[in-house]
Amino acid sequence: MEKSVDGPHWLVKTAKSVVLPLAICFLLEILYRDALWQKTLEDTPVMQKKTKMLPFFRTISDFGKGEILVGIYAVLFNVMSKPAALYFACSIALTNFLMNELKSIYALPRPYWVEPSITSFNTCHTGFGNPSGHMINNTFLWYSIYLHFYADIGVKAKKMSVFCTAYIIKMAATSVVMTYLIFIGFGRVYLGAHSYNQVLFGAMLGIVLAYVCHYNLKPFFYQLPTKLFENNGNEGGQSYAIRLMDYAFVKLLWLVIPIGFGIFVLQMRLSDDYQWATDKVWVQRMKDEGCEDLFGNAEYLSHRHFLHTGIIAASFGAIVGQLCEW
Repeated sequence: MEKSVDGPHWLVKTAKSVVLPLAICFLLEILYRDALWQKTLEDTPVMQKKTKMLPFFRTISDFGKGEILVGIYAVLFNVMSKPAALYFACSIALTNFLMNELKSIYALPRPYWVEPSITSFNTCHTGFGNPSGHMINNTFLWYSIYLHFYADIGVKAKKMSVFCTAYIIKMAATSVVMTYLIFIGFGRVYLGAHSYNQVLFGAMLGIVLAYVCHYNLKPFFYQLPTKLFENNGNEGGQSYAIRLMDYAFVKLLWLVIPIGFGIFVLQMRLSDDYQWATDKVWVQRMKDEGCEDLFGNAEYLSHRHFLHTGIIAASFGAIVGQLCEW
């Protein structure tokens, strides 16, 4: 029988598999942020002179937008088990929630907001720049897909010969996706939407969050169907084991705490007078690039990210709905 992980052992396991990877990701970002930001301001004006690359990078960037990713997720939901689909829906929401909160906390500009020689090619980007949303969403998606199909929880990995068709398909698909992600990263820099450090931070966060969620959050969803039913005393019979406290716990963990944290970050950002004054300059640069009709003041930057964190409520609804259905 497998021993349960409790007490200090649980804390050590959490520290190694959750806290440590995230800590490394955030600490490294501090080290390379300024150098890569300055490098971006030097390189991007030169890159943008090669206008023949504009259609290519715009197409790659458009393919990495949220609308396209939602379509990919919709397809995935129909080929997965219900617990796996629920995990994907909730982990996507969690990742987007964290992304928007981090954008508000860092409140760092996009390159074209501060450097007049960098253009967004008349494309309106209205959110803070760090981390890159394109990179965190795409790396999270594709690495999560890889882990689901090739290293899923409770599934013994199949040994493949390097000459078998399945292995060749696996490596070819991995190479294509990695190339695609690299092009997205350079494309976001070329389009003036992000700097090197923002792209790198987004990619690292996406990979780390996919890894952390897969090995620490996904097992919870896989165990839900078993935990929610219990023997009712009759032979072969089961009864629904969900309690009111389970609903209350889910509401607290997946709705009250995240929304409360979002309100705290919003108030912190709006009370920062210096940042608000700086935002006015950035807003003017956005208006110069075609964002005139979208908003009237700098508060939109902070409000925008707070409103987008509401996606966590959708995942809360998905969990409660499945609790009722199971």
